[in-house]
Amino acid sequence: MNRIFLLCSLCLIIFSCKKSNPEPSPIIDQTKSYSNKIVIDNAKLVGDSISLSWSKLDTSEFVEYRIMRQDYDGIIFKTIAASTNINSVKFVDKNIPYNYVINYQIEGRLKSGVYITSNTASVNRLDITGFGINPFDAIFDKDNRLIYLFEKLGTISIYDLRRNEIVNKISLTGTNGYSDFGIYNTKKELYVPGNFGLGIYDAVTLQKIDQIDISFNAISVVSSNSNLYVATNAWLQNPLKVYSRKTKKLISQNGNFDDARLKKIPDTDSEILEISLRSNTNNLNYYKFLQSGDLVNRLSQNNSYVTKAEIFEFFPDGKSYITSSNGAIYNSDMTFKATLSDGHLSFTSFDFNKNSNEIYAATQNKTIEVYDLNNYQHKRTIQTKAYPLKIFDDGSKIICISKPFESNDGYSYYGESASLRLGGIIIENLNK
Repeated sequence: MNRIFLLCSLCLIIFSCKKSNPEPSPIIDQTKSYSNKIVIDNAKLVGDSISLSWSKLDTSEFVEYRIMRQDYDGIIFKTIAASTNINSVKFVDKNIPYNYVINYQIEGRLKSGVYITSNTASVNRLDITGFGINPFDAIFDKDNRLIYLFEKLGTISIYDLRRNEIVNKISLTGTNGYSDFGIYNTKKELYVPGNFGLGIYDAVTLQKIDQIDISFNAISVVSSNSNLYVATNAWLQNPLKVYSRKTKKLISQNGNFDDARLKKIPDTDSEILEISLRSNTNNLNYYKFLQSGDLVNRLSQNNSYVTKAEIFEFFPDGKSYITSSNGAIYNSDMTFKATLSDGHLSFTSFDFNKNSNEIYAATQNKTIEVYDLNNYQHKRTIQTKAYPLKIFDDGSKIICISKPFESNDGYSYYGESASLRLGGIIIENLNK
């Protein structure tokens, strides 16, 4: 009798355990369907492709699905594929653009001509460093591993190469011009010209320290010997103005170019070269100042060869400089010397490595061409994944700030096309 009782009890325990731990439901098809909407429920990167799936458009009015892609921010979605199969709710995009974020939509076309548009699905590519920043200029602070990015409409961002992220950002009222660094009272400062005057900022925190009020738009600034050399749009009223950083007072004024870019000649105290930003001129000015900021000498040159103030870099020894999309090389006395391009390349940026005696020239062909610093002979080609706008030599690497699409304008201060204000940037670290 006891054995029968024990057997019954054991059965009850087993049955009770089965009731409290039911078996999982069988897996069923999770594809959803709607008659009046489409929902992208999956969008993910798989290798070098992106896999998409969406809900079925369950209606007798169905004609086709259209797979739409937005390659970069700010442009319209474009059709990359289509299907007339109502049950075909998956797609693999094997030809994805090189960008840090790609957006997708699905459109369903009905017999009535009505289109039903899905939600937007974004795919972030973590293997690509990119930001929604559209700069017209950039400065590399090599010692601190920082890149300063200047947008025309007033935003300044600091990208930290060590942390691979934007570490500081401010938005100013007005527009930015070509900026420069300087040391004042042992502190590193950033000088930012604009239609607000000349702003003085802490180079690390971007906190505003002071401002020099100018009655004209400030276009470009160079810092030297505690003086600030400012190009303005004053034109007939001496557009190049020199201010004391200490007193903020005007020291001297000269020049005849309104709207120009200034650069200090390397290894000089106060020798400055000026290129007009006007696209229809090839005007150059050379200025030599005393340490006090007073003008000693000025030379002017109008060249038949192309110059472009937006693409303008001095050679390491300061005896020559290179400018324009043709790679025109001039002596520091503004006489023409040579050109890198035979007409088949369009350059967007230049930098140098004096240890290896090399010129690095970024092109719109998604390359960086390497030339000998002494004889300008081509040495090799470095491929980029995106379209370079600005490059910096960084020892064994080249830092390349690029756009995800081709732009015929490159960096442009005046009237840049809308395309330069779209798409953000991609940052590549390239082996030499």
